[in-house]
Amino acid sequence: MPATPAGAIGTEWEVDQGIASRIVYNRDRYVDGRAVGVRISAIQYENGYFDTVSDPPRVFLDCIPDCGLTEVPQKKWTRLA
Repeated sequence: MPATPAGAIGTEWEVDQGIASRIVYNRDRYVDGRAVGVRISAIQYENGYFDTVSDPPRVFLDCIPDCGLTEVPQKKWTRLA
């Protein structure tokens, strides 16, 4: 499997219809000391090819101690951004 690009984090590889791929992302920032921004940078394929977008989506996760991660509802994004 190809290496994760420098400075990025890769999720585990998944296989769909015989094609292995994974999401490559970067931590965007911390908000209010709890929410974590994650910016998806690409979909990486087993052969090394990347699908990228010009403005990757941003997903905010709310980190609650001992409760794991939960997605922050979109209506709260303006407060976090």
